[in-house]
Amino acid sequence: MLFRGGKGQPINVREVKQVQDFGAWTGTFHNITDRLDLPGVRGAMDTQRMVYYNLAQFLPRLAGRPNNASFAEHLAEQLVERLTSRPLNQHDIGIIHGDLHSGNSVYHEENGIHTFDFSDSAFGWRLYDLGVFLFSIRARIPQKQQRTRVWNQFVRGYRTQRALKREQLKQVVIFVVLKEFWLLGFHTTVGDRHGIGWLHEEYYDAAFKRLREAAKELDIENI
Repeated sequence: MLFRGGKGQPINVREVKQVQDFGAWTGTFHNITDRLDLPGVRGAMDTQRMVYYNLAQFLPRLAGRPNNASFAEHLAEQLVERLTSRPLNQHDIGIIHGDLHSGNSVYHEENGIHTFDFSDSAFGWRLYDLGVFLFSIRARIPQKQQRTRVWNQFVRGYRTQRALKREQLKQVVIFVVLKEFWLLGFHTTVGDRHGIGWLHEEYYDAAFKRLREAAKELDIENI
């Protein structure tokens, strides 16, 4: 452990300036890592790692939920198709944080944003960082109007530092789904250490509700 925390308080997503500064920090981080030449850093967050590997981890847990299992396999196929077809195959790829949300950063009036917990940092789609943030506010803010406002503030801040085309912005939901796949896979693999009692029906009901809602946004058929 290099340090135990940063000076400041956890980012308050209801504060406009803090959210916009967090978006700007993310754009700056992506700009800086453009200049880093670190081949092979921690492997890659590609379709094999983010879709197929995670699906293989959590699919056996869905033995008693055949509808969810079929939907997960169908959704995985659609994800891979979209991630490997144009224009996504030309997306901005580079070093990413990998778990970028307000709980992994602090805000200080004088010193700005400090971000930590780079344990998931890897080489991957830059939009994944944006997708993780969107996933986090969807999970934490129940009101859709407020979520949209927070998301727009973050994007506005990001665009002050780095270009983000409208077409790219429309694809962020794909990476929200990737985050959900990652969590399902991760929670399954740590079960041997933390137990699986909390992987109950309500857990999967909530996860697949979010996945089906995201699939609808992406015009992916819910089977």
